[in-house]
Amino acid sequence: MWPAFPLAAFFLAAAPLGGTGANLQQLAGPAVIVLSAFLMAAALESLGMFRYAAGNIVEFSRGSGLRLYWLIALFCFLTTLFFSTYVSVLAAMPVILQIGRMLELSDRQLQPYLISGALIGAAAGAPAGAAGITNLIVLEMTGRQLNDYSELTMIPAAAAVFAVAGLLYVLYRGWLPRRIAAQAPLTPDDDTLAVNWRLFRLCLFVVVTARAGFYISSGYGVPAWWFALAGALALIVPAMTKASSGLRFYTAGIPWHIPLFAFGATLIADELQRTGVLRLLARGLAQAAALGDFSAALAAGGLLAAMSAIANELPVLLIGASAPAGAGADPASQLLFAARMMGGNIGGLMTPLGSLAILIWFAALRRYKIKLSWAAYMKAAAVSVPAGLLAGLIMLYAWTQIIG
Repeated sequence: MWPAFPLAAFFLAAAPLGGTGANLQQLAGPAVIVLSAFLMAAALESLGMFRYAAGNIVEFSRGSGLRLYWLIALFCFLTTLFFSTYVSVLAAMPVILQIGRMLELSDRQLQPYLISGALIGAAAGAPAGAAGITNLIVLEMTGRQLNDYSELTMIPAAAAVFAVAGLLYVLYRGWLPRRIAAQAPLTPDDDTLAVNWRLFRLCLFVVVTARAGFYISSGYGVPAWWFALAGALALIVPAMTKASSGLRFYTAGIPWHIPLFAFGATLIADELQRTGVLRLLARGLAQAAALGDFSAALAAGGLLAAMSAIANELPVLLIGASAPAGAGADPASQLLFAARMMGGNIGGLMTPLGSLAILIWFAALRRYKIKLSWAAYMKAAAVSVPAGLLAGLIMLYAWTQIIG
């Protein structure tokens, strides 16, 4: 992700000051939401949430490695919905590694859980509009409401995520252990034995309330980042009291480079638009639209997917959202907008470069000294992502016909 910064510095010097200010204004709210999600996750981690989750996932798997796959997939999906794609890929990794240690899984047996967890957690950002900084910036830039986006994409994008999970299961079924330990072995000093359930439930209530506030506030013009920041502060205070940790403990693990990368990508997108890329994209989408809504949705999703896989989802979606075709509020325009968002969010997963969440995930792999090649990841993505995206786009077309 760091190669974007020299380009961003160049574009910052060349871009008009007013445009740079507009980019910062569009980025401020999404950055607060994303960084607040890390603070909330850190607070819950200090209370033992994720360590407790590892033991329960093993217990609920009831001795089946195949059931364990679906439980990990569900954990990654829900972590994205309630926090963000970046929290999901970072928080799921230590949970999966802890499960691997509990069950004494080999590297070959552990790899499917790691890769599928990352892919599902990252893909789950498509149905959750507030789960990634890309979606938040695009919604801010286009003036669209989070509620409207969720109504349009939640069901189709969730179907795409389920299709990705199912295809990964088929791919890795032969790798997964059939039988595992029915219960996680716990030691007397295990933190999961000393969970403060009253505080734990209160913190989960705060997370759900803050997330619901995003959608409630959307209809009243209240900035969603207010709820995100309030939720983070409401969790940090009791967590600091219980864990006796300073604020630095919770901020140390926050990837501050995410908003920096996003800012660089917005500048790159602005400059690319001046080169005529936007006109070429609009021309291609207009030609596809002439073939009918269904063909236009497939073309828009496929084109943005291919571009995102090569150049990263963030600048591509910023450019795609600015294309004239699909900028309106009529059903056809809404369909094209949702198809572009799904194409960028899910299609970008075909390569590690296409998704910021996957780049962060690979960086975390290195920190944990886990050897996993890009080739192994791309093999799994090549099998699951294109077919999952196609299923999601077909479902999107059907869903727009239902809701009008």
